[in-house]
Order: sequence, then structure tokens, then C-alpha cells
Amino acid sequence: MHEYKFKVTKVIDVSAVDGVIDLGFDTHRKSHVVLKGIDPSPSSWSDMPPVHHQMAKDRLEKLLEISDIIIQSHCVYVDPFYLNGVVSGTLYTINKAGKKGLNVNRHLIDEGFAIESNA
Repeated sequence: MHEYKFKVTKVIDVSAVDGVIDLGFDTHRKSHVVLKGIDPSPSSWSDMPPVHHQMAKDRLEKLLEISDIIIQSHCVYVDPFYLNGVVSGTLYTINKAGKKGLNVNRHLIDEGFAIESNA
């Protein structure tokens, strides 16, 4: 696992974001990130009203706009839809000391905005 600074450019839904990973040495990579530990399948959301989906997306956007973000990448896999592949990662806010702060993935689950995956 590696950690990088991450700039979110778009929140897709509560389980995925697009952004730019800062690899260091002035090297950046556009990436689609699937939030590790959050169930992305529509079937897991079938019991929830559509308004909950928008509330969850809005909450994620709010969490990501208040701080710089660190991504802990777990793996990169090939997806024909995304030319640069897909990164499975955990997002963290950066606290005032410049260290990892809030685990955004876990926070969304704990607040009830996301469903924990079984995988």
C-alpha cells in the first residue's frame, strides 16, 4: 500500500470519485477511485429511498471539500471504461499537523451514508 496526496475532481457516488493523484516529482495521474470497504452494488441500496443516495453523495462532497486528501492505494486494476485503470483506495483528510486524519471511507459507513462491503 502506498499513500499519496489526492485532489478530487468529481464525486461519482458514495463509493467512487475521480481525481488526480500526486505521485511526487511533479508527476500526476488522473484516476478513478473506488472507495475500499464500501459496497458499490445497486442491490445493496434497494431498500433505501433515492433521496438517501443524493444525501450520501452530498455528505461525501462535504467531507472532501474541507481538507486536503491523502489516498492510501490498495490495488490498481484494469477496467476497459477507464483508460488509466481503477484504483481501490481509502481516503483520509489531512489534519493540521500534516498527518492522516479522518478515515473518510469508515466515517461514511459509521454515519449510515454507505454500506460496508463483505469483500
